[in-house]
Amino acid sequence: MIKSIEYTYKRKKHVTTLDDFLITTGTTAFIIISNDSILFEKYYNNCTRDSINTSFSISKSFTSALIGCAIDDKYINSDSDLVSDYIPELKSKISDNLAIKHLLSMSSGIKYDARYYPWSDEPKSYYYPDIQSLILRAVRQEYKPGQYFKYVNYNTILLGMILERAKGLNPARYLQDKIWKAIGMEYPASWSTDSKITGFPKMESGINGRSIDYAKFGRLFIKKGTWNGKQVLSDSWISQSTCPPNIENEAYYISKNYYPYSMFFKDRQLFYKYGWWGLRRDESYFDYIALGIFGQFIYLCPKKQIIIVRNGKKWGKVDWWPSIFKSLTDKL
Repeated sequence: MIKSIEYTYKRKKHVTTLDDFLITTGTTAFIIISNDSILFEKYYNNCTRDSINTSFSISKSFTSALIGCAIDDKYINSDSDLVSDYIPELKSKISDNLAIKHLLSMSSGIKYDARYYPWSDEPKSYYYPDIQSLILRAVRQEYKPGQYFKYVNYNTILLGMILERAKGLNPARYLQDKIWKAIGMEYPASWSTDSKITGFPKMESGINGRSIDYAKFGRLFIKKGTWNGKQVLSDSWISQSTCPPNIENEAYYISKNYYPYSMFFKDRQLFYKYGWWGLRRDESYFDYIALGIFGQFIYLCPKKQIIIVRNGKKWGKVDWWPSIFKSLTDKL
């Protein structure tokens, strides 16, 4: 098994033991699964197998899966459904062409201030005590849907509102029924809400669970939506959610992108689809990643049937975790 690891921090190369690396980077859980065999599972920094980890933006990958479930169940017609058909209160504020697929791909064109000033959209999306009322007041169209990638928490919150309005689905209960129970998660989980009064799930960041169950969610995708012979989520949705987008606009990723990942977008190595970050290996295959702030990851390599889960208290002194995961899968 892998005992040493090579990584970069501030573009300087480092080599250390795997254990030391995971401890010093604030890692709480690290799991490697290959072809359904657990090759490595260890917990650090006073955490254990049953320690709860907030998923942060990994929740976006779960929300995307729930949209797929709702399409499978025919509660939603397709990802081309218009947002205004589900949330007519926004009709005068958003484009007539804004569709569910634009929310999923972070190309909605909705105006969004991602700075961390108290009055900006980013902190409000996390802490506002009635997020649906905020959305109905704050959402405005900035540019055409599908024109640029811009990471906007409001997009995922709108998806939750669509789920709630499609046949009265409660997103947390729907997740429990369609995925959590269906694949036999080992532990119960919770979904944080905006407040006790409204009880609306924090779609963009609020799922709290155990690392081994995040790995099971990854396995559902690796196995093309099947679990013990049962189709839990359609294979077509998984392919649609994770495959590279067909983008002709050269400025799609870099013109409106405030993320520090621009250098990876520029050479098309990195892409974003429906709640998943993709990492191109070559023209014929790619890995994909559920990613949360503080370095929460579900990294999937379908070609080798490898799942890597990392949770942590912080990102740690690492330039880019997916490069480490890619290197590990190359060695397995």
